[in-house]
Amino acid sequence: CQYLLFFIVHSGLSAEYSFMEDTRINIPLPCSCGGEEIIDCKNVNIDPRVLGKNEILLDPFNSTLQFVKLVEGSKKTYFYNNSLVDLVVTYSEHTGGVYGHASLTTGETYVIEFCGKGNSHIRKQFDVQHIGEHLGIDFLDQKIGPVPFGFVNNITDSNASDDNDTLTDVGIDNSTTIATFTIKFYYTMQFQGATADIDGFLEQIVAETNLGYMNSLVPLRAKVLCSELTLHINETISGVELLHVFKNLKGSTAALQGGADVAVLVTNHVGPHICGMAILNGVKTGDTISVVRKDCALGHYSLAHLIGHNMGLHHEKSVDKNKYYKGGQGYLIEKGLDTHGYHTIMAVGSQEYGQIVNFYSNPNVIYSRTGTPTGHKNKAYNAAILIAKRFELAAIGDESGHCFIGILPNTYIHDPRQSLIRSVSWSSTGKYCRRECIQTQNCVAWSFNKRSSDCIMRFLKYNPRGSFFAGNNDNPTFAIKKDPCYIDATYLYSLQRVRELRDIKSADECYVLCKRYERCLYWQWYQKHKRCYMYNNYRTNAVDFVSGTRHATSDCDAM
Repeated sequence: CQYLLFFIVHSGLSAEYSFMEDTRINIPLPCSCGGEEIIDCKNVNIDPRVLGKNEILLDPFNSTLQFVKLVEGSKKTYFYNNSLVDLVVTYSEHTGGVYGHASLTTGETYVIEFCGKGNSHIRKQFDVQHIGEHLGIDFLDQKIGPVPFGFVNNITDSNASDDNDTLTDVGIDNSTTIATFTIKFYYTMQFQGATADIDGFLEQIVAETNLGYMNSLVPLRAKVLCSELTLHINETISGVELLHVFKNLKGSTAALQGGADVAVLVTNHVGPHICGMAILNGVKTGDTISVVRKDCALGHYSLAHLIGHNMGLHHEKSVDKNKYYKGGQGYLIEKGLDTHGYHTIMAVGSQEYGQIVNFYSNPNVIYSRTGTPTGHKNKAYNAAILIAKRFELAAIGDESGHCFIGILPNTYIHDPRQSLIRSVSWSSTGKYCRRECIQTQNCVAWSFNKRSSDCIMRFLKYNPRGSFFAGNNDNPTFAIKKDPCYIDATYLYSLQRVRELRDIKSADECYVLCKRYERCLYWQWYQKHKRCYMYNNYRTNAVDFVSGTRHATSDCDAM
């Protein structure tokens, strides 16, 4: 039976407001309803103004959802639920788009995806039983090489016992302090072409990951460091080879992570019936790397699952025995008060336990719909491993890195005065404004108005134009080492051209020359005339402002 999602807000005796309703309009690009796990796909209208209201009616079930909270770490990710439905929705003020995930106890899973044209969204229903049977491939031991997860029991690991380094001891002794780790996301050209709002998508899947930690009483939180387009991975590569290629993309794990604690590649395709792959227990060596399929990340908690593998967590013991940590297994939650059982994030599940819930195994947490524990003290306690290893994970990167926009064909850097400017009126300090810029994709500079408390962020805006290639410097020594964290009484107005070179034969050559020139932050190659243009930020005096770039690090504590 196929169900349609329709949300209405009730506010006392006031008029009803529709949050989402089906329309007859054709599915717009870049959205796609393709995929063997898709049961149903509809174009829908969204009214994000109703988000945050106390009650939402889910039709045709005539089921009222209660607003629970904003998900910690996100200003615009809303969590609603009742005895039937869990709904997590992220709204982007910048694009007006919404991403969402609704999981029903009856087994249905729906996602909402923004299509980028006005109020254009689609709602997909997944075949959860089909998608849940294929959760990916793990790298169990780098000395042994890649092994399908079904063959774990054939491996003898000499490092099976938990390591007792200082950070793990701290995690065990201190089980309450929240540790925050950062993720550097990479995405393919194919993913970019199929995703209207990459920032909004990433915020949604990270928020759901954090909600899983909160549900499981794990003091660990994830945040996005930045996201980067890669032109060197084509989606014709799949399976274990894809993880190999991604791992070696920049020559070393540290370079791939780019200052983050975790590196994740998001792609439309990983392999036949594969949601993702990760290096198991990569936290031990710093190899916290994974590849995740877009649909699974949005509708199946796959990001949380793969990062769990990086932390040494594994599936339920009947599928794979954890060779690293005793009790590091997923769990099948008994049906108790309900008509069927469920399975935790790390478990694969079965027909009787087919519905996934956003919990890691923890015997101290009772699942409200069944009244039964979500783990077993000796056999399935993944939350304890997350708690013990959380500081170790958060210490892998130093968060000093940034993301390379890439060498983009057929693109042109706009006239600087046409760059997109975003004003955030609720900002309170220059330091807060800088943080907002760092956390926002493609923000290159910020200016804070001390009088009005406005935070103005400038984005480098690209537009298709033949004969041009453009990109940024992925090692901007000028910005990082020489540009101060901020300059008082200045406003970052635009970009200025700092160098022009002639007879440059390729975009690659222009990019390399930009890396060698310390004042070059952004570059542009004009194929027709073989010219390479280099740009930096331009400041103007402004008494009421303080300004800075996203990459500068010096003197930031003094702000």
